[in-house]
Amino acid sequence: MQFRRTGSLALLGLALAVVSVACGSGGDPKREYEQGSAAVIVPVGQELDRLNVATSDRSRIAEAAAEIARAEDVFWSMSEQLEDLHPPDDARRLHDNLGVIARTYARQLARLRPVAERRDYDALVEAESASDDTIPALYAMIRALRRKGYDVPTP
Repeated sequence: MQFRRTGSLALLGLALAVVSVACGSGGDPKREYEQGSAAVIVPVGQELDRLNVATSDRSRIAEAAAEIARAEDVFWSMSEQLEDLHPPDDARRLHDNLGVIARTYARQLARLRPVAERRDYDALVEAESASDDTIPALYAMIRALRRKGYDVPTP
């Protein structure tokens, strides 16, 4: 019985610690933002790598639609997770722009998916080229955060 109570108390303490970090209770807001944004950005980079592999070769067109759908989910999730972060005032505009970029790219991916489902590689390449400025904009926002002194990863 003692083990259960001690284990429960340990779990309660861990839960309270997680909640206090998530709520920003007394920590360094810049550091908390860096950690939170890293948790959001790293999976996006991994997904972009998978998406590039699936859409860069005509022989992979069969898997492209599924990967595009997955990437769409990742970018919607990125947008939602960014909304839960609380950036310091000097990062607010750039942070908000990251959310806009994530939503924009998710919508672009939603338009690409039906093209990939038809397995029309040439049309997919053409449609992709129309959305080529979104990911560079994502990188530009991250570079701007770094210039402000934020240690955020590149996707």
